[in-house]
Amino acid sequence: MIRRPPRSTPSNSSAASDVYKRQAANSGNGGAVEVTPPLPGHPMGRVMRSTSDYGVEFESFVKAQKIQVGDDGNLLTVDTGWLDVGHVDEIVCFVPKPGGYAVLVPSPLRAVDIMHGLEVAGNGDAQMRMGTQGTGTLTKTVEETLVRNVGGVVQITTLAAPVSAEAQVFSLTAPRFADGDLLRVDNEYVTVLSGGGTATITVARADWGPPATPHAAGAKIYALTDLCVYNISNYPTVSGGEPGPQLRIDALVTKLEKDLDLSPGALDVRKVPVLFVRVAPGVYSEYTSDVVNCLVAGGLAILRKTHGPQKAGTDYFEADTATRFAGLSVSPVFIDAWSLHMQLGEVHCGSNAVREPLTS
Repeated sequence: MIRRPPRSTPSNSSAASDVYKRQAANSGNGGAVEVTPPLPGHPMGRVMRSTSDYGVEFESFVKAQKIQVGDDGNLLTVDTGWLDVGHVDEIVCFVPKPGGYAVLVPSPLRAVDIMHGLEVAGNGDAQMRMGTQGTGTLTKTVEETLVRNVGGVVQITTLAAPVSAEAQVFSLTAPRFADGDLLRVDNEYVTVLSGGGTATITVARADWGPPATPHAAGAKIYALTDLCVYNISNYPTVSGGEPGPQLRIDALVTKLEKDLDLSPGALDVRKVPVLFVRVAPGVYSEYTSDVVNCLVAGGLAILRKTHGPQKAGTDYFEADTATRFAGLSVSPVFIDAWSLHMQLGEVHCGSNAVREPLTS
């Protein structure tokens, strides 16, 4: 929602309304434009626009207003060129908290962490919903989503012997994996360098993700699916790799801190589990519910049900998302809006809040 100062004449209000209506009609119903909370020197906040889908006329209008642009006269930009729809509201949502604000962002890594916890606890059969316009609605288990399957053989086994933090050779209880596979054991990611298809593999450690740590004999170790690999790292290409969603979102957080004049790590980032799917070279669409695209109003954050991994009556994505609202000034409410997701939208896309204008 774009905050506008009170206008003294109906003609000005009409002009603003007309420009915004044309922006909405030409740029995906307004999701290409958002606004930050009030900032030092910018009590009305700063307008943010997508890099891939926005109205030039609207940008000129906001620049002419001056109050919501930077000292250089420009709007803030958010790289959305990697998104199928290409809107700011898919990956950024400011949420109030006492004395300030936090920002919700999607986190494929958080989604993988939750699925990992279920898999190693023996709950890999937990079912979850995903899909796009192209695939239709799909129901898959955690294990199907997380663990590579080669010719009907699930690529998971256990360590046959303990592993130190320095070891590069792992002994397995059964031959598994292929050279180049990205594996996970406990909270560490390792890459198979050689020995694929045997019970003794040489791996690269601590070249991505958390640092190398010791692992006990019997620890589960598995190869990640392509879906999970490119969500949290790179999509492999002949040119060396295409940054996947998590890397794009990490870059977004770094840029937000700079744009908001905050020191590294000072932004209160709330990461919620979301998986994406690659729909074209360099282009990704939300595969599971994108709860970042929510409606914040009236002390509530209205989010779409996640339809995440279900076990014993618990939706583990939804439960984890609810914890992200601790200490915030809004409470999460989950509603069923899967039909919006299948139309490339979520709750924020399918709603419109009528808000009282600021008076000072």
